Amino acid sequence: KKHFSKKHKQTYGYSSNDEIEIVNIRVKAVIPTSGLNRGISKRTHRELGDPNQYREVLIKDISRQVPIYPKTELNLGTNGEGPAIIEDYDSTLVVNPGWQWEVHDYGMDLKR
Repeated sequence: KKHFSKKHKQTYGYSSNDEIEIVNIRVKAVIPTSGLNRGISKRTHRELGDPNQYREVLIKDISRQVPIYPKTELNLGTNGEGPAIIEDYDSTLVVNPGWQWEVHDYGMDLKR
């Protein structure tokens, strides 16, 4: 209790002699994935072809035509550069200008 009261005073500028009651506890779990079998596909790396459609979007107050890619049509190893929009049935991924993306066996990888 002594250490808690001291830290509380340092952080918030005051402390009291009231009983200490734990209200919330946060836990962080980290699971190493290097040993997981992700079912890696044997498909080869390929560059992205022309998109099926474009959509006008506003990026940093500039209107531009951005390519739209259906995620279901992207094979493992397919990659591209932003700006781009990758659509799935339950989500939409917006890739900002200057970012690169690639389809991996566990999902999408974005790099700046």
